[in-house]
Amino acid sequence: MLAEQVLPVTVFFIDVTEQDRRLLTPLFPPDESHVVALSANGLDDVLPTDVPDVLIVNAERGATAVVEGVRHLRRKWPSPSLVCIHVASAADAITLLDAGADDITMDEAPFDVVTALLSAALRRARITNEQLRIKFGDIVYDREARRVWCAGREVLFTPRELRLFDILFQRAGTPVSADTLQDFVWKDGPPTKSNSLAVYIGYLRRKLKGSQISMLETLRGSGYRLARRSE
Repeated sequence: MLAEQVLPVTVFFIDVTEQDRRLLTPLFPPDESHVVALSANGLDDVLPTDVPDVLIVNAERGATAVVEGVRHLRRKWPSPSLVCIHVASAADAITLLDAGADDITMDEAPFDVVTALLSAALRRARITNEQLRIKFGDIVYDREARRVWCAGREVLFTPRELRLFDILFQRAGTPVSADTLQDFVWKDGPPTKSNSLAVYIGYLRRKLKGSQISMLETLRGSGYRLARRSE
């Protein structure tokens, strides 16, 4: 029997010093976490597959210097837990919390308090992900974030591919007619070519070929079905 895939929690270190990264990285084991180190000025270079679950921001420069960065992070990613570390004063803490931080650690906080707080943020992220991510075999779908994983690897779909995947996944195990798929996927008008649906089914099959449990079936006369290989 195949073991269930555990998807890593993605953690962004924003302007975190190399020394702090060395100290904090053991909290996030590679098989459970994906850690990305960034500068506040490099957020536009983030890959589409790197969507954070936890944001850790170094605030040692003071709230005045980082508050706009915190606001920008919160606008860009409304859902992740955002923690500011090395906060200098109560006034800075209030400013950063008002700007969108979920939690802070003061500069003088003992290291074990910092690690406990970040471990709690990681635990909350795992619970949230478990609630939002739906599994079918080894395919996982976070419909709110529009993200898909196949056998533990994230899959990038075009918007039309994702609409096709969405209806097949939502009705997994049940045949979906070609007419229903075309109406759902081509809401902006009928496809220009008669074989467009078959072409897009082919795109999905290629992107989901890594699945060891699930497959996309063609059911002649009935349409298509996302099914387990044993069905």
